[in-house]
Amino acid sequence: MEYSDYLALLSELCQLFDQISHVEQQKIDAVQGHALDELNEAMKREQALTLALRGCEQKRETLLTGDQTDLVQALAGV
Repeated sequence: MEYSDYLALLSELCQLFDQISHVEQQKIDAVQGHALDELNEAMKREQALTLALRGCEQKRETLLTGDQTDLVQALAGV
């Protein structure tokens, strides 16, 4: 595992969490303003961001799995 790859993943996660926080505030504002169309659009953005989070989790697993393989190979002297 390259630490730069892991740091890039963490940076991507931070950006996603910032976007999710913004969308959550939009949802609150839409509910308080009884704006159902705005709420619907915010929920669609939230779903897209959730899928992006799932992609990040898959990247994280790939990075960690690769790291374990490298470690096993190093210990085996390969």
